[in-house]
Amino acid sequence: MTLWIVKDESRIHDKNTSLILGVYDAYDEATRTIFWDPYAGLILGDGVSVMSASLCLAHEMGHAAQHLDGVIVNGAKYTKKQILEIEESNLRMYEIPIAKELGEFARRNYGDASGWYKMANPIQWGVLHTVRPAWHYLNPFNWGKPSKYFENLNPNNGVKIRPNPSF
Repeated sequence: MTLWIVKDESRIHDKNTSLILGVYDAYDEATRTIFWDPYAGLILGDGVSVMSASLCLAHEMGHAAQHLDGVIVNGAKYTKKQILEIEESNLRMYEIPIAKELGEFARRNYGDASGWYKMANPIQWGVLHTVRPAWHYLNPFNWGKPSKYFENLNPNNGVKIRPNPSF
């Protein structure tokens, strides 16, 4: 089986793509294609925690694995309840264990999301702060700027991995 991963920052999703938020990422079992926006971090239900775009890709790869295992069948019509069961199974089997291994935030359930946040790269994850420190506003150039800002918590972000010299 061939699996295609398509970097997709502009795909317009139809109403069947997801139950939440007009999602940017999706798995299409008919074409075995994952559509993925590498800069879309998922804001969790608390409105503060932001999951990395890479973990969103892992979620869609979980659907590809479910397809291989026969949990998802080409052309099948699923009820909303069945779709939710497939999504929750994907979270338990793939997304949450990977998030824990990486030390990232994890959703409690499939609906534990409140929006999307544009990330600088696919491996960023962290928290949204709604108020900047008071000293920030002492500078007149900061007056009128949005009070929401992102703090990256990935300790490996920006680390360049050198190639193994033995190769």
